Amino acid sequence: MRSLVPGWVEWLGPLLFLLGMAAIVGFVPVVVVRMSVLRVEPTDHWTAQARLVHAARVSVIWAAATVPAGMWLLSTITIGPVGWLPQWLFGLAGAAGAVLMVARVSWWIEGSVLQQPVPGWSPFLGRFLVRIIPLAGIIILALAAPARLSSPRMILWMLFAFAVAMSLRFQLELAGFGLAEHSDERLTAIVGRAATRVGVEVPAVFIIEHHQPNAFAFPWRGAVAFTSRAVAELSDDELESVALHELGHMAESTSSAVLRQATHFIWIPLAAIKPVLGSFGSTGLLAVVAMLAGLLMVVRRFAASMEAKSDEHAIAHLDESGTYGGALEKIYRIGLIPAVLRRPSHGQLKDRLEAAGLDVDFEPPAPPPMRALVAATMAAILVGLAILAAPYIAMIGADLSSPTPARVALALGSYGSWPFERLGQLADVDRDFEAAEVFYAAAAEVSPHPDPLVDLVYVRSVLGRCREAQDALTSLTERNALPGDVSLAEEWVEWCRQQWGDGI
Repeated sequence: MRSLVPGWVEWLGPLLFLLGMAAIVGFVPVVVVRMSVLRVEPTDHWTAQARLVHAARVSVIWAAATVPAGMWLLSTITIGPVGWLPQWLFGLAGAAGAVLMVARVSWWIEGSVLQQPVPGWSPFLGRFLVRIIPLAGIIILALAAPARLSSPRMILWMLFAFAVAMSLRFQLELAGFGLAEHSDERLTAIVGRAATRVGVEVPAVFIIEHHQPNAFAFPWRGAVAFTSRAVAELSDDELESVALHELGHMAESTSSAVLRQATHFIWIPLAAIKPVLGSFGSTGLLAVVAMLAGLLMVVRRFAASMEAKSDEHAIAHLDESGTYGGALEKIYRIGLIPAVLRRPSHGQLKDRLEAAGLDVDFEPPAPPPMRALVAATMAAILVGLAILAAPYIAMIGADLSSPTPARVALALGSYGSWPFERLGQLADVDRDFEAAEVFYAAAAEVSPHPDPLVDLVYVRSVLGRCREAQDALTSLTERNALPGDVSLAEEWVEWCRQQWGDGI
C-alpha cells in the first residue's frame, strides 16, 4: 500500500499527533507555570504562594496522565512509518519520549521556578523513573488486556492484575533501585523513642531520597520511612512527633488495614477499559467511570478519617502537642503544600493545627485555582478536535473526485474503513483495478461491515482472481450481508468463472 499513497500521507498523522502531545506534555505546563509565577508576590504569605504553586504541579501531573491516551491514539494510525512498526514497539518508544519530557518539565519547575532543593538532572530522572514503575505496570496491564470480557485470557489477565496490585504493597522493595535506604542512627533512635512512648515494637526505619518533606507508614512491612528533606529540616522533637503519627497508622484495626489494602485494587477496572468497551461499548465505559468515581470518594473519606485518628494518636502521646503542630506547619511551608485543598485526604491544615493546640496565625486562603486543569484540558480538547476534524475540514469545498480528503483521513487514522473505500472507488473509476483491490481489501480488514467485501468480490472478479473472489464471497456471507449484496457478489463470481475458468 505504501507505493499507492504519496509520501506526505505517511508522515502527516505522526507529525500532528507528536506535535499535539508535545504541546500538552511540554508547552501547556510551562505556560501554566509562567502564569502562576506572575501572580506570586515575594511579600505574599507562604500559604498564598503555595496556593498558586499547586497549579504548576497539577499541570505536570495532568500532562503525565495524558501520555497513555496519546500513545494509544498514535498507535491507531494504520499507514506510514507508524503503521509499519509493531504497536508495542512504537508505544514503548513514544511513552519513553513523553516520560522524559514530563520529567524534564517537572525538574525545571521544582528546581528553577519553585526553588526546591532538587538533585541534578541524572539523579532526578533516576528517582522519577523508579516512582513511575507502578504506573508502567498498570499501562502494560491495560495494553495486555484481551478484547472482550468473555475471552478465556481474562482469567490469566486477572491473575496478572492481582500480581501487579500486590506488588504495589511492597514499595519499599524499591530500595534495591536506590529509592530508599536504611535509616541513620539519629533517625532510628528518634523512631525508637516514639515507639517506646507508645509501647510498641520498634519498626524498621528507612530514608527516601526526595526533595519534598514527608513521612510514610508501611504496616504490612512493619516499617516507617521519612524523606531526606524531612530529616534535614525537622528537629529531633518534630521528627518524633511525626513518627508518632506514622505509628498511629501502624496501630490501625484489622478491618482498616484490610480496607487500606483493598485500595490498591481500585484501578483494575480502569486497566480493563479495553475488554469492557469490547463487551459493552460506551455504556460499559460510563459504568466504569461512575464506579471509579464512587470508589475514589469512599477511599478519600476513609483516608481522611485515618489521618485524623493518627493525628489524635500523635497528640495524645506528646508532652507538648504544639510540637506536632509546628512540624506540620513546617512540612507544609517548606514543601509549598497548599494550606487549603478542595478535597483533602489529610484534612485542612487549619483544623490540624488547631487540634494540636496552636493558634493559626494566617487567614486560610481560597483553594488552589482550577485554571491549570481547565487550561490543560481545553488545550487537549482543542488539539484532539483539530486532529479529528482535519479530514472533514479537508473535504469542505474540495473536489470529491480528488483523493486528498481520503488520504488526509487515512494519514490520521481512527476513521474506520471509509478512506480505504473512497480510494478504492477512485481507483476503480480510473480502471486501476489492482490498486482498487488493495484498498478494498484494507477496508474489509479494518471494518466489520460487509460493504467493502462486495466491492472486493467485484474487482477480484474483473482481475480474474476467481478463487480469491470466492473467498471474499464466503466472508461476505459470514458477516450476514443483505441478500441483495450476496446475490450480486455471487453473480460476479459466476461471471468470473465463465470468463476465466478457474481464474488466474
